Amino acid sequence: LDPFRVGEKVGHSVNYFKMRAGYLNLETKPFSQVNGRKSYQFEISIRTSDFFSSFYSVDDKVVTWMDFETLVPSVFQLHVRESAQIREARSLFDFEKKTATFWERKVTDKDGESNKKLEWEILDYSQNVYSAAFYLRVFQWKVGSENAFRVANDSENLVFRGRAVRKEKLETEAGTFD
Repeated sequence: LDPFRVGEKVGHSVNYFKMRAGYLNLETKPFSQVNGRKSYQFEISIRTSDFFSSFYSVDDKVVTWMDFETLVPSVFQLHVRESAQIREARSLFDFEKKTATFWERKVTDKDGESNKKLEWEILDYSQNVYSAAFYLRVFQWKVGSENAFRVANDSENLVFRGRAVRKEKLETEAGTFD
C-alpha cells in the first residue's frame, strides 16, 4: 500500500498571538527519475504572511527525493531566502558507498559569505531531516506505541524516536478528520 499520493498537499497556518504569521506546506509532487530509479518528490515550503514579512521575511523551500521501492532519500535541495540570510544547500546520500555529502553556501548580513562541505558515513536506511517528515507516514501509529528510524544530518547519524500520545479529531477548512 502506497502511503503517499501525488498531488497531496497539507497546509498549516502558523499563528502568533492569534494572527497568521505564515504558512507551512508539505506536498507530494509528481514522480521523478533519480539515477534511473522511480522516486517520490516531496516539497516543504515555509513563508511568512505579508504583515509579518515587514518585520522578518521567510521564503524557504526544500525538495527531497526518496526512492519509490526502498523509501530511502537520495538528494535534497534547500533554498532559504530570509531577511537576514540567503542559503543554498544540497545533499547526496549514496547508499552503495554508505556516504552522505552535504554542500552549503550561505550569505548573512552579519557574517558575509561562507561555504561548507561535509562528507560522512551513513547507516543503512537513514533518512535526511526533510524526508523524515514524510517517512513518518509509513508507520502504524497506535496510541502508546513508539517507532524509531535513523536520520543522517550534518555529519551525524541519529535515531529519531516518536510516540503516539493520543488520537484526536481535527477541524479544518476541508472538514473534520480523525
